[in-house]
Amino acid sequence: MKIQWSIEKLERRIKDDFVVAVHWKLFAIDGDHDALNFGVINFGAGDELITPFNELTEKIVLDWVWSKINRQHAEDQIIKAIDLKKSPSIIDGNPWSA
Repeated sequence: MKIQWSIEKLERRIKDDFVVAVHWKLFAIDGDHDALNFGVINFGAGDELITPFNELTEKIVLDWVWSKINRQHAEDQIIKAIDLKKSPSIIDGNPWSA
């Protein structure tokens, strides 16, 4: 199984380049099955984001995200989502269209 975190975009204040929001994505794939989760983390005056905007890397910003959410829990949930797709306990369909 491959799990990949990425930063989709940053929102920042024009006056000082302070990052106010980070849009993140978590994607996992295992064979023919995949799952996606995403979210936005907001930052404010109490957050110490001291790296200048033009020096940011995806790794730095991912560390910010992981300081705000439980990384292991998010990865566990996406693994569970793929496991459910591999072995579903509920399926859909109508008996007359089989």
